[in-house]
Order: sequence, then structure tokens, then C-alpha cells
Amino acid sequence: MKDIKNIFRNLEKLLRNANWFDDGWEIYNRGPYLQLYKSSWHNHNQGGVHFETYIEAPQIK
Repeated sequence: MKDIKNIFRNLEKLLRNANWFDDGWEIYNRGPYLQLYKSSWHNHNQGGVHFETYIEAPQIK
């Protein structure tokens, strides 16, 4: 299996380089887990409004 953390790092780079990203978007990336949110969405401590994607251990196996 490919390095999942590296896949998520590459996804983060793609998102940050998108032409729409500078419009107040933020990313929280923790390994095979990523949140995309606007700075005004009250996502402090990753508990607010956000888009989220992740891969858990059973799916990695």
C-alpha cells in the first residue's frame, strides 16, 4: 500500500495551490485525516463547520 500520509500531504499541496484557496480557506492535516474549512466557520479545535476526509486503519489494511 502506498504511504497514506504522503497521499494526504500531496492532497493538501494541491488544495493550497488551487486558485480559490486564498479566499480565507484553511487546512488541518493530521496524517491520513484532513479538514478543509473557512477561517470564519468557527472551526476552533476542529469542532466547527468543515469538510473532512480520512482513511481509518481497517481501510488502510
